[in-house]
Amino acid sequence: MASLGRRAAPPRELRERAWYKRGTGAFVLKSQMRLVQESLAPWPRRGSTLLEVNCAAGRLQELLWEQGFDVTGCDPSPALRALFRASLSQRFACRAASADLLPWGDGDFDWALVHLDAREDLERLGACLQEARRVVRRGFAVCFWNAFAPGARALAASRLRIPLASPLAVYRALRALGEGRIAMRSMLAGPLCSWKLCARGSGGTSAGLAARAALALNQPMPLCFGALAVMRFDLGPLVPLTPRPLLVRRLRLGEAALAGAAQGEASASAAIQHSAIQRSAIQRSNLAVDIASEMGQTRL
Repeated sequence: MASLGRRAAPPRELRERAWYKRGTGAFVLKSQMRLVQESLAPWPRRGSTLLEVNCAAGRLQELLWEQGFDVTGCDPSPALRALFRASLSQRFACRAASADLLPWGDGDFDWALVHLDAREDLERLGACLQEARRVVRRGFAVCFWNAFAPGARALAASRLRIPLASPLAVYRALRALGEGRIAMRSMLAGPLCSWKLCARGSGGTSAGLAARAALALNQPMPLCFGALAVMRFDLGPLVPLTPRPLLVRRLRLGEAALAGAAQGEASASAAIQHSAIQRSAIQRSNLAVDIASEMGQTRL
């Protein structure tokens, strides 16, 4: 069983928080937001609750709330929870909890988003996903750094030392749950230098062409080839999110058309009255026949 204070005052996560504020880190955070938004797009969210596991200092809380979810966060790190309370405590709640030991009951949430951002989570991958499956009713998603992507490996070798997860291991752990449908999506398939080029996004003509090529390489894709990956585990059928309004053409009717419509309505009313009169006459004739037959039987 994981201990609650295993990530207390983590220097890596604090350095990562500072890295996300500018330059390449800001571009990566923007890409992560886009990837999560597109990955969770099929989920109905009006009146739905979502648990964000390992929410850290709350980078995605505002985004998830703007997407329509009623968000609750949890993280085992006291330092990150303090940062969360300092910036988001007025609008969101963050509880102390480990990914493999969540303090909620079975099916307390509609959805969950699990971040595999600690090596302990990767070592207990099966237990973490089983816990996520236990507390949700409709499905959950897993967000992680892809161990097969060159950009993620370069970032793991830097001073950030982010933990990497194998997409095959995550897929097998989800499949071991025995139910549900798995969908995957990833982003940032290019090397780390292309991320820096995308973050700059300015310069001469040649730099502009290179930046556009780098942006095309780091777009979202349906398989886990990118450095940032999300696997979605859906437990039931998904309905369309946004109903399209019915398009109605306005018609202007002239006096002749209105008179014809009124005449047709009057004819329909007369036909209905005539039909009612006929039914009443048939009922009276049937009643007379029944009375006559009863009287004949009485005489006999």
